[in-house]
Amino acid sequence: MAFTALLMIALYVLIIALLVAAGAGVVPIAAILALLVLAHYLGSERLILARLGASAVQPGQRPELDAAMERVCVIADRPMVRLALIDSAIPNAFTVARSPLNATICVTRGLL
Repeated sequence: MAFTALLMIALYVLIIALLVAAGAGVVPIAAILALLVLAHYLGSERLILARLGASAVQPGQRPELDAAMERVCVIADRPMVRLALIDSAIPNAFTVARSPLNATICVTRGLL
């Protein structure tokens, strides 16, 4: 994770250096960097799910999984999460989220 953070910092430094070399001012550089940070923040969840080949589970598609997650959410007093399924025989589950309101729990077929 630290390596990924270092790569992201290096990418931002490279972008700043290119913009400065192109003669951009401070305001355009700040605006471009703000847009990049916002895009990374908002798009990271979709990027992770797409990279892992996760497909969204529609309500009723996997009733046993829906029922189990609904019970967990009620017990934890949290809103119902979105569910995604990964086609893998290796048993695994993880959560991708920016906040509890937009969480997605991914489950592999190995757990089902």
